[in-house]
Amino acid sequence: MTQENVKPAVDGIPLTWFEAGSGVLDGAVDDPSCYPPLDDPIAQRAWLAGFAGAWADLALCPPLECGEDPRQRPLGEVLARVLAGRPELLRRMRGSRRR
Repeated sequence: MTQENVKPAVDGIPLTWFEAGSGVLDGAVDDPSCYPPLDDPIAQRAWLAGFAGAWADLALCPPLECGEDPRQRPLGEVLARVLAGRPELLRRMRGSRRR
């Protein structure tokens, strides 16, 4: 399977890239398939839209298990924390194609 054919899924349930990005921020998903491929800028954009949308739409009082309210931090900082183990994806999400 090439990277361009990779689709996000959780427990065999297919997701859109938007749903995957939202689920990653919400902590609902932590599956490697829920991070967009490096060679697919369209999937990256949809994932980032879901992630940012979830960040903007969090309830004022998140559940205690979520810890600190991520909205208290800038979106870029939250994104960097979530993608700390995926530095190339983070670079691409920030618009840099440097290697």
